Amino acid sequence: MFESCVMTWRDNCLVVELSGEIDHHVATALRRVLDREIEEKSREPLVIHLIFDFRKVVFMDSAGIGVIMGRYNKIKMTGGTVYVTDPQPYVDRILEMAGIYLITRRKDSLKEALMELERKAGDTP
Repeated sequence: MFESCVMTWRDNCLVVELSGEIDHHVATALRRVLDREIEEKSREPLVIHLIFDFRKVVFMDSAGIGVIMGRYNKIKMTGGTVYVTDPQPYVDRILEMAGIYLITRRKDSLKEALMELERKAGDTP
């Protein structure tokens, strides 16, 4: 792993807690690590969800947008949902301008996203 990212699985949901700056260098490493993690879990026939927690991110450029979009495409193939939680105002504006909220769900907190996933799981027979 690397300093800017902590990943944990909560059932079928990969939670990615990001921090610092998400620039080209970090995005390259992040892309590699996330793809490996998602591909490993995708071997099982299940829906995978992904939560990007942006609470501690202070800067992000277009490379970070690419990370979200690429992982969205992978998660979509499993039938899952991608969440973006708690972005700082600067990052929130970038995500909004890039149209990320058209393909992801924005939540105010990681807890809120996890609660929504729990509700959805409870609704499934």
